[in-house]
Order: sequence, then C-alpha cells, then structure tokens
Amino acid sequence: MKPNVLVVDDNQTHRLVLSAYLKSLGCNVVEAPNGQEAIHLIDSHSSPIDMVISDMWMPGMSGLELLKTVRTRRPDLPIAMISAMASLESTLEAINMGAYGYVTKPFTRPQIEDLVQRGIHRADELRAVRLLRRLESLEGSSHTVIADLVVGMRHELANISQALRLNLDTIRGQSGVPFSLHQNYSDLESSLDDLVSVLTRFKEFPVNDLPGDQLDLVEIVQMAAKQATQDMPQARLSLQLPETEVNILGSQPDLFRAFSHVIRNALDASDQVEVSLIQNGNDSQIEVRDWGTGFPSEV
Repeated sequence: MKPNVLVVDDNQTHRLVLSAYLKSLGCNVVEAPNGQEAIHLIDSHSSPIDMVISDMWMPGMSGLELLKTVRTRRPDLPIAMISAMASLESTLEAINMGAYGYVTKPFTRPQIEDLVQRGIHRADELRAVRLLRRLESLEGSSHTVIADLVVGMRHELANISQALRLNLDTIRGQSGVPFSLHQNYSDLESSLDDLVSVLTRFKEFPVNDLPGDQLDLVEIVQMAAKQATQDMPQARLSLQLPETEVNILGSQPDLFRAFSHVIRNALDASDQVEVSLIQNGNDSQIEVRDWGTGFPSEV
C-alpha cells in the first residue's frame, strides 16, 4: 500500500521537486502551500495522511507551529522538517517538539528516501504503542476483548520487527557505510531486540483459551489466493502448502481478509508472487515473496 505523504512548503518549486522525489519512491503525494491548508487536508482528505514533510520557515503559520498543532490533533502522525536555514538550535527544537527527522536544503534523493522509510517505521511504532496503552486500559475487562486485542498486537508487532530486520540486514550488506552511522546501527539493533522480546511475551499468551472457530489455515490461504487471481488474472501466483490440514483457532473472515490484503499488496508490486505456508511444530508461518523492482536507483 502506497503511503500518503503531505508536502508543505510555500515555495512551489521546492514542493514540485520534493513531490517528484516522493513519487519516484512510490508515494502518493498531497501538497499544501501553507500550514493552515495542511491542517485542513490532514483533517479532511479522502485518504488518511500517513506522514508530513514540511518546510520550517513559512509566512503565517511556521513549520514548528504546524508541528505543534498536528501533535495535539494527530499524535500518531509522523512529521519531518526541511529548512534552508538549519542550525543546531532549530534542529533540537523541532526534534524536542516531536519531529522524527530534519533535513537541510538543498536535499538529496537518498535523504528523502531515508525520511520516507523512517516515517513508515515511526508510524508502525506509534500504532504498537497505542495498542499497548489500550491493553493496559482494558486490564480487568473480559477475557474475550483482551484476547482479540492480543491477537491484533501480535500481528502488528511481528510486521514491525520483520520490516526492521529486513532493513537492517540490507544496510549490513552494503559497503561503504560511514563510520558515524555505526552507533546508530547498533542502537537500531538493540531496539529491535527489545521489540522481539515484547513480541515473545505476547506469544506466551494462552492461545488455547482464545475464542474462535477451528479453522484449516491451508484452506483459507487457498481461498484468498483464488480470490486474488480472479481479480488479477494476469498475475502468476504459486502456492507452497502442506498436504495436510493446519488447524488453528480464529476468525475465518478476519484471516481471509488479512491474507487477501497481503497477497494483493504483493501482486501490486510484482506480477509474480509465491505464497508459502510453513509448519514447525505448533507454529505456522506464512511467507509471501514477490519479484518487484523495489525503489528505482535514480529519479
């Protein structure tokens, strides 16, 4: 699914250049010439805004004022700042107010790509935090409500940890990583280990007590794949599934919807997709591989 990125800058040329970078990275772009228009779009745009990249110094409402306003309305919305007059003081001020990134003009394509990747990860982290807080607020509620929430949190946390691990492995495999980034890399690995520890604790939740129907996971994956190929007949979708049933407890509509969503996303990226269901003892794992081209090397 393409992220919806709101670009805020009173300079039309700068907006167009930044929008071109973002579109080349596979983003949907919405533009605003000032802070007030940006707030209106965040509140009313037909597709929810996933992240904001704003100029810091604009007439009327500055980028910092926009940041402060958005943090009260959408605390889960990642916001990055761009400025031609950067200073250590202004950078620290933006970060302390909640900006997840800060880039100086003239910016480069790799800098914008990094902003997008970190914005997506930041949004995932904030969603996980909201789920954790909700779980705390439900202490003492019915077992059914908490069990449903834990299942959702397992899924969210697993997605986040897998995405982080994938990106860290990619960085590790690249040559010429600046020495100054080694500490940042170590910090990310440490944070990922913490996240995996949280996920492990949730996996210890008594699954046998969860409400739901007895389902065959193989059958649900086959149904989701069949629906996807009917909607996209040109796609080449292969399945690697066990010959025997893989029984789980859960909600058939929810699982079907989740698998359909993942398979469709893969088919949007590539016309060749492979779905594997791997069973290891009591654990089952779904792997979806596509042969998409990824980000282009140049705009």
